[in-house]
Amino acid sequence: MIQFDGHSATVCSLAFSPNSLLLAGGAKDGWVRIWDAAGEVVQGISRSEISPCNAVVWMPSGEWLTHADVNLLRSLGPFPASGDRWAQLQTGFTLETVSSLGYVTSSLLAVGTGKRNEASQGSLFLWDAEKRKERPVPTAIRGANGVRAIATHPPTKRLHWITGLPNTPTCVWRSWCITSPNATDVKLGKPAAAITVSPDGETVAIATDWLVKVFNVDGKSRIELTGHKGIVSAIGFVNGGRTVVSASWDETVRLWDVATGKETARFLLGIGKLTALTVSPDGTRIAVGGTDGPIVLIDAE
Repeated sequence: MIQFDGHSATVCSLAFSPNSLLLAGGAKDGWVRIWDAAGEVVQGISRSEISPCNAVVWMPSGEWLTHADVNLLRSLGPFPASGDRWAQLQTGFTLETVSSLGYVTSSLLAVGTGKRNEASQGSLFLWDAEKRKERPVPTAIRGANGVRAIATHPPTKRLHWITGLPNTPTCVWRSWCITSPNATDVKLGKPAAAITVSPDGETVAIATDWLVKVFNVDGKSRIELTGHKGIVSAIGFVNGGRTVVSASWDETVRLWDVATGKETARFLLGIGKLTALTVSPDGTRIAVGGTDGPIVLIDAE
């Protein structure tokens, strides 16, 4: 395991670049930092107003890193770098508090607004990063009960997200192919904090309270992964989608065999309650952040 230092507050979001060579992280103190493979900070951005950076995401081309700056989306780039610093581009897309981001296509960005860990108002938006304008989302699909987490699968143009239900803490998994006029909902029966989709787009995993629920993409339940002693805050897939990795407030990262539901590995990282996780696109590394600030990289192979 390797530790990346830089953040001194709770890590809210992490994202590897498409080539797996850079890692971006956003923290509760408003800082966005980018590390290289050796753990050196190659870029740091301090925002004018201190508010959590809940989401960071790389454009699929790897040229730009988008992050939520208060109520405004900003993109840093272009990459690779030229000179000592990169220009910061303000997109001009102003909206409510951003909870999550994800690219549905090479240039179409899904933006979720609301609170990540509690019931709130908020909706799903689409932003065309090339044309720099908002793309309408049907009202019935967009919703108004907050977006807690987003997972996208660009090859199928499918978007998955966690949203709330009126007058209840329980959540719904909503799935939508952006070429379709309709979305599907699966009621989860519990609060949910994170969602991820397998590389082939056929399996979806959702963190609900202290466990992880695994589904087929059509909504059919497959298995529950139980064992954590605290809220599961972040999840991902490794091993080609055959293994789920989960991070929890119990301060552990655990790996699970999707076929059997058995825990196959466990790591106690010592960086506080775990709050963010991402898997490198090449599937070789898992990056995890927590309430203490440092980020730990784990070999996924």
